[in-house]
Amino acid sequence: MGLLGGNAMKRTLFIILCLFSISLTAQEPSSLEQYNRASIYPIYALHPGTRMFDELYITCQQIPIPDKYNDHRLSVRMVQGLPVKTKDKEAEAVAQEFIQKNEIAKRLVAKWFDRDKKTGVCNTDLISERAAYDVSAHEAMMAQYTITGKPVLADADIELIPNTFVLITDISYVDKEEQAQKAMAVFQIIGTAAQAASGISSAAGSSSGKGIADLTKSIADLSGSISDKIAGFTVDMTTYLFQLKWNEEIANTFYMQYYGDSVHATPERKRAFDADHTSFTMELLGSYSARSEKAVMKGLHTPADVFRKVLTRAQDKNIVALQRKFPQFKVTDVLSAVLPGNQVQVQIGLKEGVNEASRYEVLERVLGKDGQINYVRRATIKPVTTAIWDNRYMALEEEAQNATLGATLFDIISGDRNALYAGMLVRELK
Repeated sequence: MGLLGGNAMKRTLFIILCLFSISLTAQEPSSLEQYNRASIYPIYALHPGTRMFDELYITCQQIPIPDKYNDHRLSVRMVQGLPVKTKDKEAEAVAQEFIQKNEIAKRLVAKWFDRDKKTGVCNTDLISERAAYDVSAHEAMMAQYTITGKPVLADADIELIPNTFVLITDISYVDKEEQAQKAMAVFQIIGTAAQAASGISSAAGSSSGKGIADLTKSIADLSGSISDKIAGFTVDMTTYLFQLKWNEEIANTFYMQYYGDSVHATPERKRAFDADHTSFTMELLGSYSARSEKAVMKGLHTPADVFRKVLTRAQDKNIVALQRKFPQFKVTDVLSAVLPGNQVQVQIGLKEGVNEASRYEVLERVLGKDGQINYVRRATIKPVTTAIWDNRYMALEEEAQNATLGATLFDIISGDRNALYAGMLVRELK
């Protein structure tokens, strides 16, 4: 069999065939889309019978996937949580039980291969699609093949699939009855006033200008008072971070025993995969807990706006904290522009936790003599305090300062500006 054993050789050939479908004309290294993107599956644990449960349930279904991650969601998006006042270890146990009982790891693997539940037929379309945007898998593979002429041994699945995470977020409404009731009352008055203004405008035409102006002023006055009453819209969030286990051994088991394309799938392979309840697992990395920040009401008109904004920003805050705790969950950004005056731009901001104390390194991808991709630091940068992009959810709607910047401005504090170019990787330093 030469240098590779039978199974290893078969698997290598299989990966070559699957990944070679990625075009040789893939994006240039400077492409802003070409960097590691983890795949995530967020799940929300709520508490039936508690106040605001219905509103939270509806809103959780509207929280967007963070734009720097691939959407790897399964059909289940909600799970019933424990009573609100619960010890962390008990809530953690519920999260782990949910993962195991529902065989989430196995289902995530099946999603990677678009496995048909009825027939067991699989394909690698999703891996090929995402590998085209993954530096460590795609670029190393193409470099080895096109430059060194060596066999293509960089397996995209080994790079991509273990970069799959489940976030189970336990959400508890912080009940501030009096403030919440006042806020809801104000929203109802605003809605009534807005409808009245619309009716006057339709019925009276231009002669209704003064009446509309008076109502508009009333609405503005009421809107201004909401900020003092909105304290009732607060949640406590604890996010448990799980990572899918996937290595050479697990991959070989899957390919050799369970995988079958439209031509080679067999009932035996399907039944074998269905009967395997131990090979695919997830590891609990840890958790992070935080209380949501006070909502800024400018640009919001309904309670639904408030909940969606509060929950999305709280989730983003927890994700940033987990990235800092667990390097394997950290996303890598790219340099978007090199500017005159020893400055650069990166399309990250407050949503990613950028602040005046943040420091980042700029890395260049370099092909080593062995055909592997290495990352070499070319500069370190820090944000310009007055030019940090506010890219938090709905920042534009609330007309937040710096919401229209589109990127954060950074000063180069070490390194050679002339060695930098758009598309280089940017990674936060501890």
